[in-house]
Amino acid sequence: MNNFNIPHRELLEIRPGRRIFIQTIGSDSETMIMLIHGAGGRGEQWHYQIAELQKKYFVVIPDLLGHGNSPVPRTGYTFSELAADMEAVYSSYQRRRNVVIGHSYGMAFTLWLAGRFKGEIERAVLIGAAPLRTSSTSSIWNLPNIVLRLLRPMLSKNFAAGAFHPDTDPEFVKKERASSDKNPMWMMKALFNGMRYDGEKNLANLSIPIRIINGEADKFTTVALGQKLAKELPRGEFFEVKQASHLVMMEQPKQVNRLILDFIPIS
Repeated sequence: MNNFNIPHRELLEIRPGRRIFIQTIGSDSETMIMLIHGAGGRGEQWHYQIAELQKKYFVVIPDLLGHGNSPVPRTGYTFSELAADMEAVYSSYQRRRNVVIGHSYGMAFTLWLAGRFKGEIERAVLIGAAPLRTSSTSSIWNLPNIVLRLLRPMLSKNFAAGAFHPDTDPEFVKKERASSDKNPMWMMKALFNGMRYDGEKNLANLSIPIRIINGEADKFTTVALGQKLAKELPRGEFFEVKQASHLVMMEQPKQVNRLILDFIPIS
């Protein structure tokens, strides 16, 4: 197997009028690993996983529209629009064997892809996961944008309290909060109000093995919720990671990488 470990990064028009930032890196493996970050996140949050996966696999890391290095238009943040983006990314880079890994909101797109591409996607990993529901999000996202901007310090503090284990390095927390605070509040409002996942009824039809990994101290997607989702999936299995919260793949990368590498196919 030859290794091509120079990352390729570009803004790519994946659908008419839809351009997002995509990084690809890795070997000439017949297995493609697609990593999908969560709401308010960015592809860079996978850097610990990329470092390991690119040694054996071809890895694709998109930034959702409005996130990371992708453009931030005023519209286009509904689940259906973002899911169509992820379908286009998958279709552009798929190989003979395919695995999709999603964190938080990224798990919804992961499950969507698994349902759309049955027989192509062999396995999926859901990190910081919980059962999918079609109910509306918090009423706070109905507030005017100017009010949301004023509330950002409080929201940022609440995010940190739920996303990080108490023992996590304060400098790491500070860096992640600073990155999260760059997301425009109007974009986050549109994103959360557009979360209308309608594939919940299809979970029972997903026959592929799906591994769920949640941090023990996660207040957003708790251990109990992760266990519940595992029971809703025909071949779901749940793993709890100690000393970690919602950003478990960054807080305990060695444990998470081991759980991923032990699960995905070798090619």
